[in-house]
Amino acid sequence: MRNYKKVFTEMYDKEIWGIGRGSGLGSSSKYCRLYIAFLEKFLKENNIKKVLDFGCGDWQFSQHINWGNINYVGLDIVDLVIKKNGQKFTKPNISFVCDGDIFRYINLENQLILIKDVLMHWTNKEIKIFMDKLTCETQNELILITNSWIYKGQRPSIENIYSWAPLDSQKAPLIKYNPEVVFRWRGSQVSLIR
Repeated sequence: MRNYKKVFTEMYDKEIWGIGRGSGLGSSSKYCRLYIAFLEKFLKENNIKKVLDFGCGDWQFSQHINWGNINYVGLDIVDLVIKKNGQKFTKPNISFVCDGDIFRYINLENQLILIKDVLMHWTNKEIKIFMDKLTCETQNELILITNSWIYKGQRPSIENIYSWAPLDSQKAPLIKYNPEVVFRWRGSQVSLIR
C-alpha cells in the first residue's frame, strides 16, 4: 500500500485541490447539500447512535450535518487537518483522531461506518484487501461508502497519486460485498453494506 499519509499531507500542503479548497470541491457544503440531507435522514431512520468516519477530511460539509447526540469519531491521516478539526469542531460527542488504521476503532458499539471519497484513490487490490478485512471484522455495523462513479473528463490514471478513478459499487472490486446503492447525486454514488 502506498504511503497515503505522505501523499495526502502533500496534497493539503500544496493545495492540490485548489487554493483554500482543503479537501476539494467534492467536499464543499454547496456540492454536498443533497448528501447532507440524505445522511441526516439516514441517521434518523436507522436510529444511529455512533458513527466512525474513515477519511473525515477537513469537515467542510460535515460541520453542516445535524449530528444531534450521535457519538462521532472522525479519522484522517493528515495531522494538520485533524488538529484544525479538533480546534474548531470538537464537542462532548464529536472527536477527531489522526490515524489511518480504522481497525483499531471497530467494535460492536460502532453502528455506522462512513467512508466518503477514500477508496476511489486506491488500487483495486488495496480496496479488496481493506474491504475483505472490514467486512470480516464488522458484525452489526452498517457501512456507507461514497465515491464518484462517473468521471466527466479524461479518465485519470490511478497511478497518478494526485488523482482518482471512478469507482462503481455495482462492479468489481466492490460488488463482492453486496452493496445496495441507496443514493446518487452529481456523479456520486452512496452504497450501503450490511
